[in-house]
Amino acid sequence: MSHEPQALDSRRLVIVAGVMLVSTVFVLVVCFLIWQSWAASEPLPVRQVGQPRLQAQPARDLATFQREQAARDRWEWVDERHTTARVPIERAMRLMTREPAR
Repeated sequence: MSHEPQALDSRRLVIVAGVMLVSTVFVLVVCFLIWQSWAASEPLPVRQVGQPRLQAQPARDLATFQREQAARDRWEWVDERHTTARVPIERAMRLMTREPAR
């Protein structure tokens, strides 16, 4: 035989169900009141979106970009004493992965 009662306590079940029902109704009433206050307020103004800002001179911009890319891909000395060099990015990354950090 078990020491626990075999029957459910129906009084507790009714109390829990009642608390859940009252809580649900309370939350629904609060949500409804909030919704009504938002519906009564004036809608926010819609901001007009302007035309897209396109490039004024795309050919010139492309030529500038290509010149900059060519300058980045060129090997050259940065200073006059030849102690600092500019190396293309791809080559510098390959060199850094091969050599241990100092």
